[in-house]
Amino acid sequence: MNNLLLDTTGKPDTFTINYQQLNAFRPHKYPMILLEDVAEFSPTMKTLIGRKKVKPDDPYVQGHFPGDPFMPPSFVIESLAQACGCLMNVLFFCDRGIKLWELNTEQFLKIEQPPFNVLADTKIKNVGLAFPGDTIMLHVRVTLQRKELIAFHVEAKIDERTIANGELILAYPPYTPKYNSSLISKELTDVSR
Repeated sequence: MNNLLLDTTGKPDTFTINYQQLNAFRPHKYPMILLEDVAEFSPTMKTLIGRKKVKPDDPYVQGHFPGDPFMPPSFVIESLAQACGCLMNVLFFCDRGIKLWELNTEQFLKIEQPPFNVLADTKIKNVGLAFPGDTIMLHVRVTLQRKELIAFHVEAKIDERTIANGELILAYPPYTPKYNSSLISKELTDVSR
C-alpha cells in the first residue's frame, strides 16, 4: 500500500489519503470533520476505507450524554456520508486524469474542483454505538454511477463489530456552488507553516 497519493496510471492497488490532503478538497471544517483520514482507497475497485476516532472532547460527544457519552448515530451516518463524498470527489479527479499527488500543492488550485455533493437518499440501519476511544472504520463502495449521482454500499465498523450499514446516494446537484478556491489557498498556506 502506498503512503502517498500517486498517479493512478501506474495502477497501484491502493492509496492512503492523510488529513492535510483531505483538507485540500473537502468542504467540511471543524467541528464537522467526521472523516479524519483514508486508510485505503482503490481507484479500480471504487472503494474507500476511512477512519474516525471518537474523542471524549468531540463537541457532539460531550453533550450526548454527560456521564454516559457516545457518538450520536446520526453523526455515524454523517461520517459515512463524508467518506462517500471523499470517494466521489477523488473519483472526480481520477476521471479527469488529474494526478492525485497534486492534491495538496499550489498546482491543485488551478485544477477544476468538484462541486459540492449532497446527500440525496439514505437507507442505513444503526445496529450499535460508538464510544469515546473507539475508532470507526468507514467502508464505502460504489454500487451504481449515473452522471452526477452515485450510489454506495456503506458499513461502519469498530474492530469487527458493525455499528451501521446500508445504502447511501450522493449527487452533484446543479444548484450547489463550487468550492471557494481562496479558502482552499488559505488552508494550504496554513498547513505548510
